[in-house]
Amino acid sequence: MSELAKKLKTQLETVTDPATRVDLLNQLAWHTWRQDANQALRYSEQAFALAHEINYPKGIIQSLIRKGLSCLTFARYDEALSHFQTALRIMDDTGETGEKGFIHNRIGVVYYNLGDYNKALQEQLVCLEISQETQDKRLESRALNSIGIISNALERFEEALEYYQRSMTLAEEINDLQLQAFALNNMGTVYDSLKHYDKALENYRKSIEINEKLGNDTARAIGISNMGDAYRLMKDYPQALKYYQEALAIDRQRGTKSSEAHVLHSLGELYLEQKDTEQALHYLTAALELSQQIKNKHLVFEVHFSLSKLYRTVEDFEQALTHFEKYHQIKEEVLNEDSAQKVKNFQIRLELERKEKEAEIYRKKNEELARLNEELEKTNQQLLEAQIQTVTAQAKQMEAERLATLGRVASMIGHDMNNALSGVISPLEYIILAEPLDQGEIWDCWETDEDGSRLKAYLEEWEKTWNRIQDAAQMIQIGAKRAHMVINDLQSAVGGKSQKLGYINLPDVFRESVRLQKKHLLNINVIEKFESEEMRVVTTSGAMSQIFMNLLINACHALEGRENPTIIVELKTKNEGVEIRISDNGKGIPEDIMPHIFKPFFSTKGEDGSGLGLAAIKQILKGFNGTIEVESELGKGTTFIVWIPKEGKEVPLMKPRWV
Repeated sequence: MSELAKKLKTQLETVTDPATRVDLLNQLAWHTWRQDANQALRYSEQAFALAHEINYPKGIIQSLIRKGLSCLTFARYDEALSHFQTALRIMDDTGETGEKGFIHNRIGVVYYNLGDYNKALQEQLVCLEISQETQDKRLESRALNSIGIISNALERFEEALEYYQRSMTLAEEINDLQLQAFALNNMGTVYDSLKHYDKALENYRKSIEINEKLGNDTARAIGISNMGDAYRLMKDYPQALKYYQEALAIDRQRGTKSSEAHVLHSLGELYLEQKDTEQALHYLTAALELSQQIKNKHLVFEVHFSLSKLYRTVEDFEQALTHFEKYHQIKEEVLNEDSAQKVKNFQIRLELERKEKEAEIYRKKNEELARLNEELEKTNQQLLEAQIQTVTAQAKQMEAERLATLGRVASMIGHDMNNALSGVISPLEYIILAEPLDQGEIWDCWETDEDGSRLKAYLEEWEKTWNRIQDAAQMIQIGAKRAHMVINDLQSAVGGKSQKLGYINLPDVFRESVRLQKKHLLNINVIEKFESEEMRVVTTSGAMSQIFMNLLINACHALEGRENPTIIVELKTKNEGVEIRISDNGKGIPEDIMPHIFKPFFSTKGEDGSGLGLAAIKQILKGFNGTIEVESELGKGTTFIVWIPKEGKEVPLMKPRWV
């Protein structure tokens, strides 16, 4: 217990006035919750009961805030949210304004831990606006730090670093060591993501030293755990294990379940990287149970992904697929990246910029800046309208590309089906028109043909007819099989089963794509170089068919007018995934065009191309955490290099931690 807390406790023993006792209890709760959240919760509950008894609104509000802070420390997010929101309602009813910005900041923290980034960002924007209107630098530093963490979670690392540095500058101006420690720790997580490990470790050490000096064990444990993450990324496993165990001991002693769940997950990943599957399963199972208990969706889907990797390692593919499907489902709930969501995020970003501009005007009280702000409002509205128009135009263009692709596929299917039916109709007509066996002729021969020569000649001629009927039947059977194969290939590429997530064998999907593109590949030599006939990844056959068909079409265009046109397709395992190399000896890609080929709507084919083929491939691969690269030499040819992990999507190793 700090000296200030001891002094407050001594005063509490002598004070008899109920309102003063409530204030002292709330101060005790505030000054002890970082060191002993259980004791802080008891103080705040005593303050709440007494304040309610004497009808003291200010005391009720402060005790609710302190109760919320303790519940947040124990990852009891629903309770924390209820306490904070109740405090806000009472403030609105009574006209109290103190600590309102801080409450919005803490509500944002709760929503972040529940995986609702949009609500978290909205609460931090409210906090930022209040801090700038009241010129409260301490609160503004908190808000900027919190917005940085949300940006980090969305993998906008440079933007996150900017917010952390602004938060650090304000904290240094007001000499707030705790806020400096927060900013240092969080900047460390960005440097880890950018693989600047020396900078990350330096920031973590400074943060730990400050928190140790302040007696904030909760934040110190997070810094220690992040040290473990940095060493794990550097493959220094003994050092990583040391820091994880130290952090876990502190978290269990203090009962901080959210931080404990993170450390358990990190330990599971550590042992999994060292191929110790028994220890990895122990820690990952514990992490999953605890993260589900505290309703931390973000951590739940990360642990499911880790368990999917573990079961794949021990070749329990059923369990691996089960956990991967759960990971995929929960991640889509937390991070929905459709067009409407992007527009909403864009609106929030514009709102943040607008509020920052308004704060600048408020501070300087300059009429000219106010006029500029009005112009900025109009510009923001125009930008928003332009963004919506762009998203709408992109959606229409993508629909046009989809219809064009379906048209190309329909043309190819029609060509193949016509060929198959042509092989059926002619022999079928021959069978229908064939003369049946003439029984009258046979009986007449029986009665009049003394030596049997006439009957023999007739039967020999009929045997030739029968053989031709048999040949026609075989031709019909071949044509029917060709039609059946075309339909099966079409179902794999665009039918219902094409969207089913599962283990897809790449050689099979490639050959189905080749058959669908047969019309374009008639005069092209396609060479297969497959490491194995069984090369499976977790994805969908539709996604892989689209990748193969787009790359084959591009190669066909590049080979127009070339001598000995050849496409070489290689499949081989690489870096726990499969590498696909599709090479042609076509005309190549000019250097000035290379940087633009993956941009949406960029095309060198004029009106014949939509410019979405390669952009669509890149987007599909991003969804499964795959990559695509290109190598080309003008006049000699081009190679597209696709890599996709065997287990499908992957989760970044580092995620920002609240302190």
